[in-house]
Amino acid sequence: MKKTLLTLSIAAVFAVGASAAEFKAGTYTAKAPGIHGDVTVTVTFTKDKIADVKVTHSETPGIGSKAAELLPDRIVERQSPQVDGVTGATITSTAIRTAVADTVKQAGADPAALVPLAVKKQAKNETVDTDVVVVGGGGAG
Repeated sequence: MKKTLLTLSIAAVFAVGASAAEFKAGTYTAKAPGIHGDVTVTVTFTKDKIADVKVTHSETPGIGSKAAELLPDRIVERQSPQVDGVTGATITSTAIRTAVADTVKQAGADPAALVPLAVKKQAKNETVDTDVVVVGGGGAG
């Protein structure tokens, strides 16, 4: 059987949506119910972005605490409280996102209008040695 050398150029760059939001610069605090009490977030805004998110909580170590560790960076990276939660920490994840959304309102913006920025991924070239290649999307390939 003859082998065909296939070179794929994979451009995995997502469009970056710029948030047109304008905030009242400052630091705002909000709370939402977690598993073991309120989850408090302190969010710092500049005029045009979410600059920092800090979470204070008494959630279960290794479960809810994971959401408190991971979500602040995701929210800043995506410039939106509309980020994926942490599996197994749904209530804590929801509390963090809800409290951040409340601070967005305090800062004068609509949380629903903050479209999460997509993460840029670098294009890469990959060479694959294969007998069969199916190119396409959906159920048929």
